Amino acid sequence: MGRSRRGVVGSGAVVGCAERSQPPCAGCRSRGDLWFQPLPRCTGAGAAGRRLVSVAGALVVLSLSTLASAQHEWDTGLIGGICGVGERAAVWERSRACLGARGDLLWGRGAPGEFAAGGFVDVGTAGFRDIVFEGGPTALLPIGPVWTGMLSAGPLVRLREAQWEPGVASWAFIGRRPFNYHGRYAMAWGFVVGYERGFGNLSGSTLTMGVQLDGLVLAMPVLFAVEGARGRHSN
Repeated sequence: MGRSRRGVVGSGAVVGCAERSQPPCAGCRSRGDLWFQPLPRCTGAGAAGRRLVSVAGALVVLSLSTLASAQHEWDTGLIGGICGVGERAAVWERSRACLGARGDLLWGRGAPGEFAAGGFVDVGTAGFRDIVFEGGPTALLPIGPVWTGMLSAGPLVRLREAQWEPGVASWAFIGRRPFNYHGRYAMAWGFVVGYERGFGNLSGSTLTMGVQLDGLVLAMPVLFAVEGARGRHSN
């Protein structure tokens, strides 16, 4: 028998079985130089899998291109306030001064009053007794024409006394974050409340209440001083 050609199912539908010297699928029967098999089985799971991969790849490419072309903004800030620290299930056993630095990157905000989403990273300490690294998704929620709210949550890693533990963190911000019509940097300042919970050997928790000041505003005096020193030096 010669090589098989395109087969015809018993119902008369033509199936795309490529020419081959072996049966194109399990259970195929030959009649002369034709192979016969029900259409669903002849297509096989492999073809469906390849179509699924192709569709998923197209969706990923479309999502990335949309994300790259979307309006985005970023911000940096310093957080300071008072926090309560506790061990195990306790929330507020001792009071500490808390400090932190934060940065975020948001997409989707094309005008004031619009929703935006993205990610944040944060590093902080409670009374300089530990250091906490955290990050995750964040969302900007407009609250009226003036105020802006932000919700953030994600995993954390706490380091203290040569030990470390994983955990989770959540933050809420309410304040001002004006839309920047002329650039990508969006200044922000306001009030923050955060809760951090560890699940390791330390099992510590931290409840923070404080203020967030814009990082660029705080850095301006230093930048002006550096520019002034360069000007004097050049003269």
